[in-house]
Amino acid sequence: MLPVKKLNNNDKDILRLSGFFALIIAVCIGAAVFLGAKNTELQNGAMKGQAEELMNLVSDAAKEFSAADEIASAVDNIAAKHYDGSHYWFVVSDNELVFEKNDETTALMNSYGDDLDAIAAYYVRAGASYESVSAYLSKLRSGNSFSVMLVKDKAYGRELICVDFAEVNGVRYSIGYAVRESYLLSSSGISKQILYYRILTAVLCGALVLIGGGFAVASFVRDRRIRHLNSELTAKNKLVEEQTTQIYNVTENSDSISGGVEGLYNDTFIHSFLHKLSDKNVQNVGVVAVKICDGLRVFLADGASGAKELMNKAAEAILSRTEKNDICARIRGDMILIVRLDTNEPSMMLLAGKIDTVLSAEGISFGVGAAMSDGDIYSAAAKAVEKADSKGQAS
Repeated sequence: MLPVKKLNNNDKDILRLSGFFALIIAVCIGAAVFLGAKNTELQNGAMKGQAEELMNLVSDAAKEFSAADEIASAVDNIAAKHYDGSHYWFVVSDNELVFEKNDETTALMNSYGDDLDAIAAYYVRAGASYESVSAYLSKLRSGNSFSVMLVKDKAYGRELICVDFAEVNGVRYSIGYAVRESYLLSSSGISKQILYYRILTAVLCGALVLIGGGFAVASFVRDRRIRHLNSELTAKNKLVEEQTTQIYNVTENSDSISGGVEGLYNDTFIHSFLHKLSDKNVQNVGVVAVKICDGLRVFLADGASGAKELMNKAAEAILSRTEKNDICARIRGDMILIVRLDTNEPSMMLLAGKIDTVLSAEGISFGVGAAMSDGDIYSAAAKAVEKADSKGQAS
Protein backbone atom coordinates (compact mmCIF):
# COMPACT_ATOMS: atom_id res chain seq x y z
CA MET A 1 0.00 0.00 0.00
CA LEU A 2 1.40 3.36 -1.03
CA PRO A 3 1.96 5.87 1.78
CA VAL A 4 -0.47 8.78 1.89
CA LYS A 5 1.29 12.10 1.37
CA LYS A 6 0.55 14.60 4.11
CA LEU A 7 -0.55 17.94 2.74
CA ASN A 8 1.63 20.89 3.65
CA ASN A 9 0.31 24.42 4.18
CA ASN A 10 0.93 25.44 0.55
CA ASP A 11 -1.04 22.42 -0.71
CA LYS A 12 -3.88 23.30 1.65
CA ASP A 13 -3.88 26.91 0.43
CA ILE A 14 -4.03 25.79 -3.20
CA LEU A 15 -6.86 23.37 -2.44
CA ARG A 16 -8.79 26.05 -0.56
CA LEU A 17 -8.37 28.57 -3.39
CA SER A 18 -9.26 25.95 -6.01
CA GLY A 19 -12.38 24.99 -4.09
CA PHE A 20 -13.42 28.62 -3.73
CA PHE A 21 -13.00 29.36 -7.42
CA ALA A 22 -14.77 26.10 -8.31
CA LEU A 23 -17.71 27.31 -6.22
CA ILE A 24 -17.70 30.66 -8.04
CA ILE A 25 -17.62 28.88 -11.42
CA ALA A 26 -20.47 26.60 -10.34
CA VAL A 27 -22.56 29.63 -9.32
CA CYS A 28 -21.84 31.31 -12.67
CA ILE A 29 -22.79 28.13 -14.56
CA GLY A 30 -25.99 27.94 -12.52
CA ALA A 31 -26.73 31.57 -13.39
CA ALA A 32 -26.12 30.83 -17.08
CA VAL A 33 -28.46 27.82 -16.95
CA PHE A 34 -31.10 29.93 -15.23
CA LEU A 35 -30.65 32.63 -17.86
CA GLY A 36 -31.06 30.09 -20.65
CA ALA A 37 -34.24 28.75 -19.09
CA LYS A 38 -35.58 32.27 -18.57
CA ASN A 39 -34.80 33.20 -22.17
CA THR A 40 -36.55 30.09 -23.43
CA GLU A 41 -39.57 30.85 -21.26
CA LEU A 42 -39.74 34.42 -22.57
CA GLN A 43 -39.34 33.32 -26.20
CA ASN A 44 -41.93 30.57 -25.94
CA GLY A 45 -44.38 32.91 -24.27
CA ALA A 46 -43.83 35.56 -26.94
CA MET A 47 -44.12 33.06 -29.79
CA LYS A 48 -47.34 31.61 -28.37
CA GLY A 49 -48.95 35.03 -28.16
CA GLN A 50 -47.77 36.00 -31.64
CA ALA A 51 -48.97 32.68 -33.09
CA GLU A 52 -52.48 33.32 -31.82
CA GLU A 53 -52.56 36.77 -33.42
CA LEU A 54 -51.09 35.57 -36.71
CA MET A 55 -53.50 32.63 -36.91
CA ASN A 56 -56.40 35.09 -36.86
CA LEU A 57 -54.74 37.03 -39.69
CA VAL A 58 -54.17 33.84 -41.71
CA SER A 59 -57.75 32.64 -41.09
CA ASP A 60 -59.09 35.91 -42.50
CA ALA A 61 -56.80 35.56 -45.54
CA ALA A 62 -58.00 31.96 -46.08
CA LYS A 63 -61.63 33.11 -46.03
CA GLU A 64 -60.86 35.80 -48.63
CA PHE A 65 -59.04 33.19 -50.69
CA SER A 66 -62.05 30.83 -50.60
CA ALA A 67 -64.40 33.65 -51.63
CA ALA A 68 -62.50 34.30 -54.89
CA ASP A 69 -64.15 33.17 -58.13
CA GLU A 70 -60.91 32.06 -59.75
CA ILE A 71 -57.63 30.73 -58.36
CA ALA A 72 -55.62 33.32 -60.29
CA SER A 73 -57.36 36.24 -58.65
CA ALA A 74 -57.11 34.54 -55.24
CA VAL A 75 -53.35 34.11 -55.65
CA ASP A 76 -53.04 37.70 -56.89
CA ASN A 77 -54.72 38.88 -53.72
CA ILE A 78 -52.18 36.97 -51.62
CA ALA A 79 -49.27 38.22 -53.74
CA ALA A 80 -50.46 41.79 -53.31
CA LYS A 81 -50.16 41.56 -49.54
CA HIS A 82 -47.17 43.21 -47.84
CA TYR A 83 -43.82 41.45 -48.19
CA ASP A 84 -40.38 42.35 -46.87
CA GLY A 85 -37.34 40.57 -45.53
CA SER A 86 -38.95 39.81 -42.18
CA HIS A 87 -42.31 38.28 -43.19
CA TYR A 88 -44.04 36.88 -46.27
CA TRP A 89 -47.07 34.91 -47.58
CA PHE A 90 -47.22 31.62 -49.43
CA VAL A 91 -49.80 29.34 -51.10
CA VAL A 92 -49.45 25.58 -51.58
CA SER A 93 -52.00 23.29 -53.23
CA ASP A 94 -52.39 19.60 -52.42
CA ASN A 95 -49.13 18.73 -54.12
CA GLU A 96 -47.44 21.80 -55.57
CA LEU A 97 -46.12 25.25 -54.71
CA VAL A 98 -48.35 28.01 -56.05
CA PHE A 99 -46.71 31.08 -54.55
CA GLU A 100 -44.06 32.02 -51.96
CA LYS A 101 -42.76 35.49 -51.04
CA ASN A 102 -42.80 36.98 -54.53
CA ASP A 103 -42.75 36.00 -58.20
CA GLU A 104 -38.93 35.68 -58.33
CA THR A 105 -38.74 33.29 -55.35
CA THR A 106 -41.70 31.31 -56.67
CA ALA A 107 -40.00 30.88 -60.07
CA LEU A 108 -36.72 29.87 -58.42
CA MET A 109 -38.36 27.23 -56.24
CA ASN A 110 -40.40 25.85 -59.12
CA SER A 111 -37.20 25.45 -61.11
CA TYR A 112 -36.38 22.56 -58.76
CA GLY A 113 -39.79 21.02 -59.47
CA ASP A 114 -43.29 22.06 -58.50
CA ASP A 115 -44.34 19.17 -56.24
CA LEU A 116 -43.92 19.04 -52.46
CA ASP A 117 -40.91 16.71 -52.65
CA ALA A 118 -39.14 19.30 -54.81
CA ILE A 119 -40.06 21.98 -52.27
CA ALA A 120 -38.55 19.82 -49.52
CA ALA A 121 -35.33 19.45 -51.55
CA TYR A 122 -35.15 23.23 -52.00
CA TYR A 123 -35.51 23.85 -48.25
CA VAL A 124 -32.87 21.24 -47.42
CA ARG A 125 -30.43 22.87 -49.86
CA ALA A 126 -31.14 26.20 -48.15
CA GLY A 127 -30.03 24.73 -44.79
CA ALA A 128 -33.17 23.15 -43.31
CA SER A 129 -33.04 19.69 -41.74
CA TYR A 130 -34.76 16.94 -43.68
CA GLU A 131 -36.66 15.72 -40.59
CA SER A 132 -38.15 19.13 -39.75
CA VAL A 133 -39.13 19.79 -43.38
CA SER A 134 -40.78 16.37 -43.67
CA ALA A 135 -42.79 17.01 -40.49
CA TYR A 136 -43.79 20.43 -41.85
CA LEU A 137 -44.99 19.02 -45.20
CA SER A 138 -46.94 16.31 -43.38
CA LYS A 139 -48.83 19.06 -41.55
CA LEU A 140 -49.53 20.75 -44.89
CA ARG A 141 -51.03 17.51 -46.21
CA SER A 142 -53.15 17.02 -43.06
CA GLY A 143 -55.64 19.75 -43.88
CA ASN A 144 -55.64 21.08 -40.29
CA SER A 145 -54.61 24.61 -39.43
CA PHE A 146 -51.38 24.83 -37.43
CA SER A 147 -48.47 27.01 -36.38
CA VAL A 148 -44.86 25.86 -36.15
CA MET A 149 -41.34 27.20 -35.56
CA LEU A 150 -39.13 26.11 -38.44
CA VAL A 151 -35.85 26.88 -40.19
CA LYS A 152 -36.56 26.71 -43.92
CA ASP A 153 -33.62 28.88 -44.91
CA LYS A 154 -30.48 29.45 -42.82
CA ALA A 155 -30.29 33.01 -44.15
CA TYR A 156 -33.66 33.72 -42.50
CA GLY A 157 -33.14 31.69 -39.34
CA ARG A 158 -36.10 30.37 -37.40
CA GLU A 159 -39.55 31.43 -38.59
CA LEU A 160 -42.97 31.33 -37.01
CA ILE A 161 -45.20 29.78 -39.71
CA CYS A 162 -49.00 29.90 -39.40
CA VAL A 163 -51.15 27.94 -41.88
CA ASP A 164 -54.89 27.68 -42.54
CA PHE A 165 -56.72 26.03 -45.42
CA ALA A 166 -59.06 27.24 -48.14
CA GLU A 167 -60.88 25.54 -50.98
CA VAL A 168 -61.40 26.97 -54.48
CA ASN A 169 -63.19 25.01 -57.22
CA GLY A 170 -62.86 21.78 -55.25
CA VAL A 171 -59.09 22.12 -54.72
CA ARG A 172 -57.67 22.56 -51.23
CA TYR A 173 -54.97 25.18 -50.69
CA SER A 174 -52.68 25.93 -47.75
CA ILE A 175 -52.56 29.66 -47.00
CA GLY A 176 -49.51 30.48 -44.90
CA TYR A 177 -47.82 33.45 -43.29
CA ALA A 178 -44.21 33.29 -42.06
CA VAL A 179 -42.43 35.80 -39.80
CA ARG A 180 -38.79 35.71 -38.77
CA GLU A 181 -38.34 34.93 -35.07
CA SER A 182 -35.76 37.70 -34.67
CA TYR A 183 -38.28 40.25 -35.97
CA LEU A 184 -41.00 39.06 -33.59
CA LEU A 185 -38.66 39.15 -30.58
CA SER A 186 -37.42 42.60 -31.49
CA SER A 187 -40.86 44.09 -32.18
CA SER A 188 -42.32 42.63 -28.97
CA GLY A 189 -39.46 43.91 -26.81
CA ILE A 190 -38.41 40.39 -25.79
CA SER A 191 -34.94 40.89 -27.30
CA LYS A 192 -34.34 43.82 -24.97
CA GLN A 193 -35.44 41.77 -21.97
CA ILE A 194 -33.15 38.90 -22.98
CA LEU A 195 -30.26 41.34 -23.46
CA TYR A 196 -31.01 42.85 -20.05
CA TYR A 197 -30.91 39.42 -18.38
CA ARG A 198 -27.65 38.58 -20.14
CA ILE A 199 -26.00 41.85 -19.10
CA LEU A 200 -27.29 41.48 -15.53
CA THR A 201 -26.00 37.91 -15.32
CA ALA A 202 -22.62 38.90 -16.76
CA VAL A 203 -22.30 41.83 -14.33
CA LEU A 204 -23.29 39.71 -11.32
CA CYS A 205 -20.95 36.88 -12.32
CA GLY A 206 -18.15 39.38 -12.95
CA ALA A 207 -18.74 41.03 -9.59
CA LEU A 208 -18.85 37.63 -7.91
CA VAL A 209 -15.56 36.63 -9.51
CA LEU A 210 -13.87 39.93 -8.58
CA ILE A 211 -15.21 40.14 -5.02
CA GLY A 212 -14.97 36.44 -4.30
CA GLY A 213 -11.58 36.15 -5.97
CA GLY A 214 -10.30 39.22 -4.14
CA PHE A 215 -11.55 37.84 -0.84
CA ALA A 216 -9.97 34.45 -1.52
CA VAL A 217 -6.62 35.97 -2.47
CA ALA A 218 -6.73 38.32 0.54
CA SER A 219 -7.47 35.37 2.83
CA PHE A 220 -4.67 33.42 1.20
CA VAL A 221 -2.17 36.27 1.73
CA ARG A 222 -3.40 36.87 5.28
CA ASP A 223 -3.09 33.20 6.24
CA ARG A 224 0.42 33.00 4.83
CA ARG A 225 1.36 36.18 6.67
CA ILE A 226 -0.03 34.79 9.92
CA ARG A 227 1.93 31.57 9.46
CA HIS A 228 5.06 33.58 8.72
CA LEU A 229 4.59 35.68 11.85
CA ASN A 230 3.88 32.58 13.91
CA SER A 231 7.06 31.03 12.56
CA GLU A 232 9.04 34.12 13.50
CA LEU A 233 7.42 34.18 16.95
CA THR A 234 8.25 30.51 17.48
CA ALA A 235 11.87 31.16 16.55
CA LYS A 236 12.07 34.15 18.88
CA ASN A 237 10.43 32.25 21.72
CA LYS A 238 12.96 29.48 21.20
CA LEU A 239 15.74 32.06 21.44
CA VAL A 240 14.25 33.46 24.62
CA GLU A 241 13.97 29.99 26.12
CA GLU A 242 17.57 29.25 25.21
CA GLN A 243 18.76 32.53 26.72
CA THR A 244 16.73 31.98 29.88
CA THR A 245 18.03 28.45 30.22
CA GLN A 246 21.59 29.68 29.83
CA ILE A 247 20.98 32.33 32.48
CA TYR A 248 19.69 29.86 35.05
CA ASN A 249 22.44 27.38 34.26
CA VAL A 250 25.05 29.91 35.36
CA THR A 251 26.24 29.50 38.93
CA GLU A 252 24.56 32.01 41.20
CA ASN A 253 27.88 32.93 42.86
CA SER A 254 29.64 33.68 39.59
CA ASP A 255 31.50 36.95 39.99
CA SER A 256 31.40 37.53 36.21
CA ILE A 257 27.67 38.26 36.18
CA SER A 258 26.91 39.26 39.76
CA GLY A 259 25.67 42.76 40.41
CA GLY A 260 27.22 42.86 43.88
CA VAL A 261 23.82 42.13 45.47
CA GLU A 262 22.45 38.62 45.92
CA GLY A 263 19.98 37.69 43.15
CA LEU A 264 20.94 40.58 40.83
CA TYR A 265 23.03 40.40 37.66
CA ASN A 266 25.47 43.14 36.70
CA ASP A 267 25.16 45.76 33.96
CA THR A 268 27.56 43.92 31.60
CA PHE A 269 25.42 40.81 31.66
CA ILE A 270 22.12 42.65 31.21
CA HIS A 271 23.50 44.71 28.33
CA SER A 272 24.65 41.51 26.61
CA PHE A 273 21.24 39.94 27.14
CA LEU A 274 19.37 43.00 25.87
CA HIS A 275 21.68 43.16 22.85
CA LYS A 276 20.75 39.61 21.84
CA LEU A 277 17.03 40.36 22.24
CA SER A 278 17.43 43.50 20.14
CA ASP A 279 19.32 41.67 17.36
CA LYS A 280 16.50 39.14 17.06
CA ASN A 281 13.83 41.87 17.25
CA VAL A 282 12.06 40.01 20.06
CA GLN A 283 8.62 41.48 20.75
CA ASN A 284 6.48 41.69 23.90
CA VAL A 285 9.37 42.46 26.29
CA GLY A 286 8.56 44.53 29.39
CA VAL A 287 10.96 46.55 31.54
CA VAL A 288 10.59 47.92 35.09
CA ALA A 289 13.28 50.22 36.51
CA VAL A 290 13.56 50.92 40.27
CA LYS A 291 15.70 53.74 41.67
CA ILE A 292 16.73 53.43 45.32
CA CYS A 293 16.96 57.03 46.55
CA ASP A 294 18.43 56.69 50.10
CA GLY A 295 21.75 55.15 49.10
CA LEU A 296 23.90 58.29 49.34
CA ARG A 297 22.33 59.42 52.62
CA VAL A 298 22.83 55.97 54.19
CA PHE A 299 26.39 55.79 52.87
CA LEU A 300 27.27 59.14 54.46
CA ALA A 301 25.65 58.14 57.73
CA ASP A 302 26.54 54.46 58.06
CA GLY A 303 29.28 53.89 55.52
CA ALA A 304 29.56 51.32 52.73
CA SER A 305 28.19 48.51 54.88
CA GLY A 306 25.02 50.47 55.57
CA ALA A 307 24.55 51.30 51.87
CA LYS A 308 25.06 47.65 50.91
CA GLU A 309 22.56 46.54 53.53
CA LEU A 310 20.03 49.00 52.09
CA MET A 311 20.50 47.66 48.56
CA ASN A 312 20.24 44.06 49.79
CA LYS A 313 17.03 44.91 51.62
CA ALA A 314 15.59 46.68 48.55
CA ALA A 315 16.68 43.85 46.23
CA GLU A 316 15.15 41.22 48.49
CA ALA A 317 11.86 43.14 48.58
CA ILE A 318 11.83 43.61 44.78
CA LEU A 319 12.76 39.97 44.06
CA SER A 320 9.88 38.83 46.29
CA ARG A 321 7.47 40.36 43.80
CA THR A 322 9.09 39.12 40.57
CA GLU A 323 8.49 35.85 38.72
CA LYS A 324 10.95 32.99 38.27
CA ASN A 325 11.89 33.86 34.69
CA ASP A 326 12.24 37.61 35.24
CA ILE A 327 15.79 38.93 34.69
CA CYS A 328 16.83 41.30 37.48
CA ALA A 329 20.04 43.33 37.25
CA ARG A 330 21.80 46.22 38.98
CA ILE A 331 22.68 48.56 36.12
CA ARG A 332 24.18 51.30 38.33
CA GLY A 333 24.70 51.92 42.03
CA ASP A 334 21.13 53.02 42.71
CA MET A 335 19.18 51.48 39.80
CA ILE A 336 17.70 47.98 39.48
CA LEU A 337 16.23 46.78 36.14
CA ILE A 338 13.70 43.95 35.76
CA VAL A 339 13.19 42.43 32.30
CA ARG A 340 10.19 40.18 31.64
CA LEU A 341 9.77 38.21 28.39
CA ASP A 342 6.54 37.42 26.54
CA THR A 343 4.42 39.86 28.54
CA ASN A 344 2.16 42.85 28.11
CA GLU A 345 1.71 46.36 29.49
CA PRO A 346 -0.96 45.52 32.13
CA SER A 347 1.34 42.81 33.52
CA MET A 348 4.26 45.23 33.81
CA MET A 349 2.12 47.92 35.41
CA LEU A 350 0.93 45.33 37.93
CA LEU A 351 4.57 44.42 38.71
CA ALA A 352 5.46 48.10 39.19
CA GLY A 353 2.50 48.45 41.57
CA LYS A 354 3.61 45.43 43.61
CA ILE A 355 7.14 46.83 43.89
CA ASP A 356 5.71 50.21 44.91
CA THR A 357 3.71 48.55 47.68
CA VAL A 358 6.49 46.37 49.07
CA LEU A 359 9.16 49.11 49.07
CA SER A 360 6.76 51.57 50.69
CA ALA A 361 6.07 49.00 53.39
CA GLU A 362 9.83 48.66 53.99
CA GLY A 363 10.16 52.44 54.39
CA ILE A 364 12.54 52.71 51.45
CA SER A 365 12.53 55.88 49.35
CA PHE A 366 12.37 54.98 45.66
CA GLY A 367 11.13 55.78 42.15
CA VAL A 368 9.67 53.17 39.76
CA GLY A 369 9.01 53.27 36.01
CA ALA A 370 7.68 50.71 33.50
CA ALA A 371 7.76 50.48 29.71
CA MET A 372 7.03 47.96 26.91
CA SER A 373 9.35 47.25 24.00
CA ASP A 374 7.99 47.57 20.46
CA GLY A 375 11.12 45.90 19.13
CA ASP A 376 13.61 48.47 20.46
CA ILE A 377 14.42 47.02 23.88
CA TYR A 378 17.06 49.69 24.64
CA SER A 379 14.51 52.47 24.10
CA ALA A 380 12.07 50.75 26.44
CA ALA A 381 14.76 50.36 29.11
CA ALA A 382 15.73 54.04 28.77
CA LYS A 383 12.10 55.12 29.18
CA ALA A 384 11.68 53.00 32.30
CA VAL A 385 14.91 54.39 33.82
CA GLU A 386 13.88 57.96 32.96
CA LYS A 387 10.53 57.47 34.70
CA ALA A 388 12.21 55.93 37.74
CA ASP A 389 14.71 58.81 37.97
CA SER A 390 11.93 61.36 37.66
CA LYS A 391 9.78 59.77 40.34
CA GLY A 392 12.81 59.20 42.56
CA GLN A 393 13.68 62.90 42.47
CA ALA A 394 10.08 63.80 43.25
CA SER A 395 10.11 61.54 46.31
